[in-house]
Amino acid sequence: MNICLVCNEYPPYKCGGIGTFTYELATSLRKSGHRVIVVGIYPDIEEDKEIEGVRVVRLKSWGGKTAFFTNSTRLGYQIKSLIKEEDLDIVESVDFEGVSAFWPKLTIPVIIRLHGSVTYFAKEMGTRVSKLTFLIEKRALQKSDYICSVSDYTAQKTKKIFNLDKNITTIYNGVKIPDENRCKKEFTKNYLVSFSGSLMRKKGVLSLAKAWNMVKEKRPEAKLRFIGKDTFEDGISIKEKIYSLVDKQYHDLLEFTGHVSKESMEAMLVESDVAIYPSYAEAFSLAPLEAMALKLPTIYSNRTSGEELKKVAHHLEIIDPDNIIDVAEKILSLLDSNDTEYIGIENRKDIVKYFNIEEKLKENIKYYKSCINEFK
Repeated sequence: MNICLVCNEYPPYKCGGIGTFTYELATSLRKSGHRVIVVGIYPDIEEDKEIEGVRVVRLKSWGGKTAFFTNSTRLGYQIKSLIKEEDLDIVESVDFEGVSAFWPKLTIPVIIRLHGSVTYFAKEMGTRVSKLTFLIEKRALQKSDYICSVSDYTAQKTKKIFNLDKNITTIYNGVKIPDENRCKKEFTKNYLVSFSGSLMRKKGVLSLAKAWNMVKEKRPEAKLRFIGKDTFEDGISIKEKIYSLVDKQYHDLLEFTGHVSKESMEAMLVESDVAIYPSYAEAFSLAPLEAMALKLPTIYSNRTSGEELKKVAHHLEIIDPDNIIDVAEKILSLLDSNDTEYIGIENRKDIVKYFNIEEKLKENIKYYKSCINEFK
């Protein structure tokens, strides 16, 4: 197949979960013998180059009051051109910001994969979203030929939010399984707890900061590391907010790495005793999967898709991010546990069994083929 993926944060450009997901899907499809083109809109770069066998087309964003409309339209016509140039069979876009809302009618099936739209995350966090954003995201979903989701929770929530009368197929995210030699080997305690991902309220980092005071009361030697880029909320950095929530006497054992490469992130995680992700809003987060694949004892949220992951990952610890006592107690329990090596080994087994990207690739290929055949 000749497949087009839409992504506005494709590596080595600075990326989040969608960029990581798209990169791993694209490179895996390429290695399986499929032709892959990734297209997206970028604020500061224009290029057309090959990266690891994948053609990557980056269109530089146009500014102005109608920027979203013009950029969405340009992206659609770029894909329409690539349909002829590359003999494309299918195109996959994302729900976030409704990037496909103003595409022209295409002659191949358009899939939207639900990673979580702006409206979805606003609903999860109990915040407002502009009516224009809602209408644009709804238009994109309605115009799509097919919709798939990275979790059942996100699928059902999205259907309800946008009042969609469409079938949605769930294909869980997969992760590339790291080699055994890159996994955690040393399980003697250094009392290091790590979070990996962008520092954002919706990721639960402020709840973690509040809970950290309770952890430090019981374990003064404990260290907390935030691996990922800082973000801003109301003009204040989340890093600053974390410092304001953690008692000053505990600041010396707080660490902020900023944005790092995936390789560096993995190296930092395996130094840790515990990985924690107390999210309020996710679709199906890659971060806990990546930590578990590295043999990390891992704590995740009971929100959104957390319970879906727990069904197959039986040694995953689940917390309520609003319950600060629960967050602290789960951290302390793992820090003091004598079973962390066993837990880490079992976590990796579950990820290898259920979320290996190679197996998920087969699901995606099967889904693409069914969409193409039905569309014809």
